[in-house]
Amino acid sequence: MKEVMSNVLILLLGTSLVYGMVSQEVKSSESIVGVWKEVAWEYEKLPTVRDQELNYDLLDTRELLGQQVIIHQGETWEFNPDGTMKIYLKDGDVEKTNYTIKRRGDLLRIQHGDDLFEAYEIRELSDERMVIHFHADVFARGIVKLTFERI
Repeated sequence: MKEVMSNVLILLLGTSLVYGMVSQEVKSSESIVGVWKEVAWEYEKLPTVRDQELNYDLLDTRELLGQQVIIHQGETWEFNPDGTMKIYLKDGDVEKTNYTIKRRGDLLRIQHGDDLFEAYEIRELSDERMVIHFHADVFARGIVKLTFERI
């Protein structure tokens, strides 16, 4: 009897955990829908002393980022419930892309065509504000921080 109760308890805890993870992802997917204006694009992490010993400097970091991330500045992003997205560029052009929310609702993936995608860690998502960090390899993680306000 004790073993049966233990198994039932484990089953209930496992079910609760899965439900919590799935509901968090759905909440993030719904929360991101809308129009967001980029208000800040900044370097969060600058090269450390050890990086400088390895001959990295800020220019090297910018060049590295330019190869791995699309530089967004002053854009407006529109997320639709069906997973489509429009990026309104400063020059008036509109880029149509797709997005998905991955993991536990904390990873935003933007797909540009077949070959190019961007990944961002969602650090803050409220009704008024979204903060995302560029997500790539161990070196680049947390280097770029983008802040958006809902319009």
